[in-house]
Amino acid sequence: MVKYLGPKEEVPYQPKAILAIIDEVPLLSPAHLIFWEWIAEYYFCSIGEVMHAALPAGLKLMSETKVMLKESFQGEFENLTELEYLIAEALTIQHQLSLQDIRDILQRKTIYPIINSLISKGILFVEEELKKKYKPKKLDFIYLKPPFDQDLNLAFELTEKSEKQTDALLALHQLISQKGKASKADWYRAGNIDTGIKNALIKKEIIEVLPETVSRIQTKEATLKELPVLNVEQENALVSIKNGFGKGKPVLLNGVTGSGKTRLYIELANETLREGKQVLFLLPEIALTTHLINRLSKVFGKKIIVFHSRLNNSERVEVWNAAAQGQPILLGARSSLLLPFNNLGLIIVDEEHDRSYKQDDPAPRYNARDAAIMLAVKMKANIILGSATPSFESLYNVELGKYGLAVLKQRVNNQPLPKINLVDLKEARKKQLIHEEFSSHLLERIQENLNQGRQIILFQNRRGFSPFLKCRICGWHAICVHCDVSQTYHKYFNKLVCHYCNYQIVPPTHCPDCGSDALNLYGFGTEKIEEVLRQVFTTAKIARMDFDTVRTQKGYQTIIEDFEAKRIDILVGTQMVTKGLDFDSVGLVAVLNADMIINFPDFRAHERAYQLMTQVAGRAGRKNDQGEVIIQTVRPDHAVIRDVLLQNFRSFYQREIKEREQYLYPPFYRLILIIVKHKKPKVCHFAAEQIANALKAHFRNRVKGPTEPVISKIRNQYIRHVMIKLEKDARLMASIKYYIKINIDRIRKEEGMSTVRFNVNVDPY
Repeated sequence: MVKYLGPKEEVPYQPKAILAIIDEVPLLSPAHLIFWEWIAEYYFCSIGEVMHAALPAGLKLMSETKVMLKESFQGEFENLTELEYLIAEALTIQHQLSLQDIRDILQRKTIYPIINSLISKGILFVEEELKKKYKPKKLDFIYLKPPFDQDLNLAFELTEKSEKQTDALLALHQLISQKGKASKADWYRAGNIDTGIKNALIKKEIIEVLPETVSRIQTKEATLKELPVLNVEQENALVSIKNGFGKGKPVLLNGVTGSGKTRLYIELANETLREGKQVLFLLPEIALTTHLINRLSKVFGKKIIVFHSRLNNSERVEVWNAAAQGQPILLGARSSLLLPFNNLGLIIVDEEHDRSYKQDDPAPRYNARDAAIMLAVKMKANIILGSATPSFESLYNVELGKYGLAVLKQRVNNQPLPKINLVDLKEARKKQLIHEEFSSHLLERIQENLNQGRQIILFQNRRGFSPFLKCRICGWHAICVHCDVSQTYHKYFNKLVCHYCNYQIVPPTHCPDCGSDALNLYGFGTEKIEEVLRQVFTTAKIARMDFDTVRTQKGYQTIIEDFEAKRIDILVGTQMVTKGLDFDSVGLVAVLNADMIINFPDFRAHERAYQLMTQVAGRAGRKNDQGEVIIQTVRPDHAVIRDVLLQNFRSFYQREIKEREQYLYPPFYRLILIIVKHKKPKVCHFAAEQIANALKAHFRNRVKGPTEPVISKIRNQYIRHVMIKLEKDARLMASIKYYIKINIDRIRKEEGMSTVRFNVNVDPY
C-alpha cells in the first residue's frame, strides 16, 4: 500500500527527473531473477555476488568521473595553489578532464584533496558519466545500387575502360551469388581490390558501402543428414526417460561408457526444439569435450552455440543476448546455467558426477548439477542427468523415488567392455619386474599394442616430473614459502613450482639445512612418465596432456586432432584423458598408481577413485576389438580395486552408502564448511574457535572443529575449518545460516578481527 504523504509541499524530498532509460528490455526474466535469489539464499552469498558471476563484464555499467569548470568562473587564478592552477588552466583549454587526466597533469596519485578544494572555491564541478563497455561489431558490406543490382551489364558499360574495376565487379557479383552479401574484407581478398578501385565505383554510383551489425559468435553448418537408428535398449531407455518427464521428475540416465548416451541426448533435444523450446547442455569442462561439441555441431549446426570461459567480453554479451532472444541450444560449463533463457524446455547434465560442476571460489559456491534441478523446477523444464558412474546423491534420489531412472547396460553394437587386469606392484618389486614406475607386464602390453598399430592411454593424476625434492641426510624437502605444500619439480623448466600459488625457484644444488648434495627426487608425474617412455619406446610417437601442455583451447585441440589422426601412439595425461575422448583405435589404457587416488583424506575418496578408474577404462576398445585396462596397485585386494575389476558398481555403491549413513555424511546429511582465513595463525585459530563455540551453543555436536586442514596455509593465508553436519531439514538449515551470519558479523566487529575472512561453503563436495 502506498503511504499518503500529504500535500505536495509536505513531501520530504524532491524526486529527481529520469534522464534516460538504460535498458529498453530487462536483462533478466522474473523466473531467472527468482532463480538467482534462490542461489544467493541457499549457497549463503549475496544477490550481488550471483549477479557478478552471471553478468558478462560487457553488460556491467561503469561510470567515469568528469571534472568541468563552472560557467561562473572568470579566469581568476590569484588565490589558487600551484597544483590547483595547473588543473584550472588545463580546464580552460579542454572542456573536461577525467581523473586519470588530472593524475597525469599533476604527476601524482592523490588528487581528491585538490579537487575538493577547487569545488569549495566554486571553480569546478564533478559529473558522473555512465559508459557501456559492450559495442556491437560492425562490418562494411558492399551492395550494387539500382539499376545495376538487376542488370550488371549496365555497370560493365561504365567500367569498360578499366579492367581492374570490371574484375572487381565480377568478384562482387560472385560473392553475392555465393553468400547473399559481400563484406568489404571478403571483396578485397577475392578480387585483389584496393581503396582506389572501391572509391572509383562509388563515384560512378555503381556500388554503395553500408555498415551492418554482425555476430562475433562462430557457428558451423549442420553436415549430418541422418542419425544412427536407436537400438532396442536405447528405445527402452527413451521410454523410461519420457515416463519420468511425464511425472515431472528429473531422470538419471545410467549408461556404461560407449552405450550411446549422446544419441539419446540428441533425440530429446530434437523433440524439445520441435516444441519451440530451448535446450541447455551442461558439460563439466568445455576444453575437455571437443569431440562432443563437434558431434553436436554436425547435427544441429547454427542452432547450437557454445558458452565458455575463453570467450572474450563482447562474445559473452552476444551469447547472453542470444539466450534471451531464444537461441535453440546453448552448450556450456557450469556458468551457462546463469544465462537468461526465455523458454527453457530441457536441461542435459552430462557426466553429472563430475567434481568440476562445483564452484569453490569465489562466491557463489554453487553446484551446477543441483542448481540445474532447481532451475528446471522454476522454469518448468525437463532435466536429465547422465553418467556411467553416477554420484551417490543421484542414485539415492532414485531409490527415494525423487528421480526417474533409465539404464543402458550394453555398448553400441554390443561392443564388449574392456578387459581389466591388475598388476601387484609389491610382488613386481620383490621379483625385480619394475622399470622406473612401469611393471614389466605393462611394458610388454604397450609394445604388443604398438606392434598391432593400436594406441595407448596412460593415466597418472599428477603433473610435473617429481612431487618431492628431499635431502637423504637431514630429511629437508622443498616447501613453498607461501603455502604449506611441497613444490613439484618440472624438468622441462628446471623449476620447483607450487601448484597452488605458482611460486617458482631454481632447484638448489645443496641442501639449505645441512649443506649436503644428497638431494633426491621422489615420486613421479606425467612429465617423468613421458621421459621414461621415450627412452624405452624410441620409435613411438608420444605426447603428454596435462595443464602444462594444454593451457589454451588450441593446444588441447591440437593434441586431440593428432591422436585422432594417429600421429600420436601413446598419450600420457592427468584427469584430462578420462573425459570426453572417443577414439576408434585405443587398445590399451593403464592406471599407473591407483593407490594415490584411493588414499585421499576425503569421505568421497573411494567414490571418486572408482569413477576415475572406470571413466578412464571406458576409453579403451570403444570400436572394433575388445580393449584392455591395466591397473597398477600395491593393494590389489582393496575393496574399491576389486569392484572396478569386476565392474560391479552396484556392490560398490551398497557398501559405501552404508558407511555414509553410519558416519552421517551425504546423501543422508547436509554439510556446511566454514573456512576461516587470516595471515596470522593465532588470529585465524581464535576466529575459528569463536565461530565454532558460538554455533555449538545452539547446535551442539552437529558442529565439528575447528580443525587444521591437510594444507593449512595457501598464499600466505592460514586456514582453519569448522564443519557442520545437519539433518535434511529446511528450517534447521535456515536457522544455522542465520546464526552463522550474525556471529560472523559480531566477530568481525571485535578488535583486530576485521581482516579475518569467512568463506561459507554449502555442500562442499
